Amino acid sequence: LAGIGITPQVAYASPELFDKMEGKFRGKGLVKANAKGKQEAIRCRMSNKIILNGKKLDIGGSCAVSGFIFSLNGFIEQTGGNSYRASMFRSLASIKQSSFGGKRSGSGINFSFKATDRISKRPINASIKMNIKSDKAFDVVINRTDPKTGKNFSVGTLNFVKR
Repeated sequence: LAGIGITPQVAYASPELFDKMEGKFRGKGLVKANAKGKQEAIRCRMSNKIILNGKKLDIGGSCAVSGFIFSLNGFIEQTGGNSYRASMFRSLASIKQSSFGGKRSGSGINFSFKATDRISKRPINASIKMNIKSDKAFDVVINRTDPKTGKNFSVGTLNFVKR
């Protein structure tokens, strides 16, 4: 996504959210690639850095599931009071989507978007919820619709802990 002009009066996410997500993290959880698929263990490593005077969290890392390793490179950027944009986790959600928007909700950010399923090429709806658990932990909950039925299913939850 291209940058959106930000006025000086905007209250930025850091330190409330971004400061708690900055640093090196390890994550693990169970995920499934489709609604009828079996859950598989996933492990991730992530290194996050606050940039642009606290307005943006740069995300770098990788995950491994079933012998497949993929990148988590991307960002989360606050574009206004409760508004965010991001590019991340697209491989994990099995979608072809480079960026999307979200809103802050309590101690987390909820991203919702429309995308195209990588395999069927059909449209889907997806959501990624990032929840701050403490100064050293957060989780990522991923849901999406099945392209065949249109019904929502849980891709999985990843729990990240600062290393």
